[in-house]
Amino acid sequence: DLQRVHELFYPNLLGMLAHGIGHFALGVRLRLDGDETTTSITTNDNEDNDFDTMTLQSKLTFILLLIFFWFGLLKAALPNFSNRALGACALLATYSLSLLGSQPQYSFTFVQTVLFVASSIQQLTRPKAEKDFVYATFPVIVSFPLTFVGWIESTQCTAFVRDEFYGHVVYDAFIPVGFLVWYVVCYLQINEGKSLQSSSFSSQQQRRNGKQKVS
Repeated sequence: DLQRVHELFYPNLLGMLAHGIGHFALGVRLRLDGDETTTSITTNDNEDNDFDTMTLQSKLTFILLLIFFWFGLLKAALPNFSNRALGACALLATYSLSLLGSQPQYSFTFVQTVLFVASSIQQLTRPKAEKDFVYATFPVIVSFPLTFVGWIESTQCTAFVRDEFYGHVVYDAFIPVGFLVWYVVCYLQINEGKSLQSSSFSSQQQRRNGKQKVS
C-alpha cells in the first residue's frame, strides 16, 4: 500500500532539504570572513578557501551544516535507522569527508558512493515479503538513472555536462523529478489494484445474491 511508498518518499524530502543545506554550507565556506571570491570549492586554485584559514565561528557553522547535510541524506537512504544511529553515522561521514580536505574535487563522488551503498544494502536486505512493486520500481525509476547522471557529472563535468547542462544543476533537478515520477507510478498502480479488488468483490457479491434468489 501507500505506506510502503511513504516510508521512502517522506524521508527523502528531508534528504532534499539537507542537500540544499549542503550547497548553502559550501557558500558559507566561500563567503565567510569577507571572502568574496567566486572560485569553485572543488578546485585548489584559491588557498583562502582552505578550512584551516577560517575563523572558529566559521568552522563551527560549516561543520554543523555538514552534519545536518549528512543526517538528512542518510535518513533518506536508511529510513529504518533510529535518529541516534543516524546521528552517529552523520558524525562519522562528516569526519570521513574531512579527510578529503586537500582534494575536495572528490567530495561529490564520495558523498554519492556512501549514499548509494547505504541505500542499496538497506533495500537488498529487506524481508522478501516487502520486495513488491514499490521495491522493484524504485531502482528502475530513481536509483539507476540517478547513478547514471551522477557518473556522467563525475567524469564529464569539465566537458559535456558543464557546458550543455550547467553542471550540477542537472543532477539536482533529477532528484525531485525522479521521486515524483516514482511516487505517481506507485500511486496509480496501488489505486488500480484496489479498484480491481473492489470490482472482484462486487462481482462475487452479485453472484452470491443471484444464487440466493434462484434458491
